[in-house]
Amino acid sequence: MDSFVFADDANEQDRRECLKTIQSYRDKTLGIQKGTEVYNETSAGYDKVMSTAKYKGPEELVRVMEDLFPNNRDQVKVLDAASGTGLCGVAMFQAGFTNLDAVDASAGMLAEAKKKNVYQRLICEYLGENKLGIKDRIYDAVTMSGETTSGELGENLVPSSAFQELASIIKPGGVLVNVTRKENSGNVPDEEGKWKLESKKTIPAYLFDKEGVVLTYRIV
Repeated sequence: MDSFVFADDANEQDRRECLKTIQSYRDKTLGIQKGTEVYNETSAGYDKVMSTAKYKGPEELVRVMEDLFPNNRDQVKVLDAASGTGLCGVAMFQAGFTNLDAVDASAGMLAEAKKKNVYQRLICEYLGENKLGIKDRIYDAVTMSGETTSGELGENLVPSSAFQELASIIKPGGVLVNVTRKENSGNVPDEEGKWKLESKKTIPAYLFDKEGVVLTYRIV
């Protein structure tokens, strides 16, 4: 545990449970179905785990969104992708982004998100090559904060192939903002020319006080 930095008020049991939960999320042998089951099983305690891990994704995401949309934030239509229990949704709502929808593969996570009363629509759907059942070009922004990778299966069940579908539901000129660990920050391949990497910002302390990045893509 010495290599991890926990919240100051976390006791030993909190720390052990936090590590156990996050390590279960990073098990690449699970696959989609079992991985989703793990998120369902841990959804009730997810917010506490993230607090113990000093998870800064939501606040870093909001900083970027506030810069991108300085005015009329209540009119900005946002999809919180891989929303989990809605931690990012709460942070955005408090910053004035009240036109929020959420999509996540875990029904358990979405049940927790619903309790926060910040989303207009909750969509239980896996993010991948599949269609989400959302009309094209309706969102001004799609946000993500987690552990997406440029590989076949992201550790939060979001493969890079999902970016193609997400890009198709964002208006031209809109943005996709992705917050993730530094080691997962490779540029997502764009074979169809749907987006351009606009900025890449390093976060000194993202999770366990380890570095992360915020990548902003502009939809073309």
